[in-house]
Amino acid sequence: MGNKQTLELPPKVWLDEETIQKAFEEIDQFQIEMDPMVYHERWSIKDCKRIIIVGPQRSGTTFTSKAFAWTMGWEVVDEDAFDVIDVDKFTDIIRNKDRIVVQAPAMTPHIHSLATEDDMIIFMHRKWSDIIKSVYRKNGRLSDWILQETMFDVERYHYCRLDSKAGEVFDKVVDKNSYYLNAFYSMWKNYQRDIIPNCVELEYESMSEHDLWIDKSKRGQFHEKQTTL
Repeated sequence: MGNKQTLELPPKVWLDEETIQKAFEEIDQFQIEMDPMVYHERWSIKDCKRIIIVGPQRSGTTFTSKAFAWTMGWEVVDEDAFDVIDVDKFTDIIRNKDRIVVQAPAMTPHIHSLATEDDMIIFMHRKWSDIIKSVYRKNGRLSDWILQETMFDVERYHYCRLDSKAGEVFDKVVDKNSYYLNAFYSMWKNYQRDIIPNCVELEYESMSEHDLWIDKSKRGQFHEKQTTL
């Protein structure tokens, strides 16, 4: 399955603080409308062997995967187990292990080609400004990679890597004049979720109802994978 070809990434142009603040202020105007589910403690997922948490990086996949694993009493599989982006390693895990919750944001473009009826796919819905602010806190800066026009060809490549038909949809629904998150949300809403046997969108902020949730005011100094005090 693995196609080891890669597309050369565009050089990064670092944004000045004025441009970054403008992005923070306006990006939510571009957000794709959805009607995500809201988590509550009585919400359970039945009749599946695996839960796979997808969505853009910094959309809440780390905490949500740990929270569901804790609730279900299942093993959590961090993205590092398949080197974040290795499709073959990811596929080997989900084909050979049950009772797991897999954190897999980088598998978002491929998940519609890999999911089976035994998998429940949860796509994380989060306010776009919160996502890029999280990226900013993690890296201390932002580049023009947050712009859809910059990342259009790269993201198109990933969606077409296992599904050549995805390109036609991508060209129709992804807005080059938006931000890079447009591709993830547009392709999920207009293509992927209709193909995947079992999937839901989940509002990240609703995970505040989970017992493991830590308030944002206490997470300011958390490292990348930290979810507990």
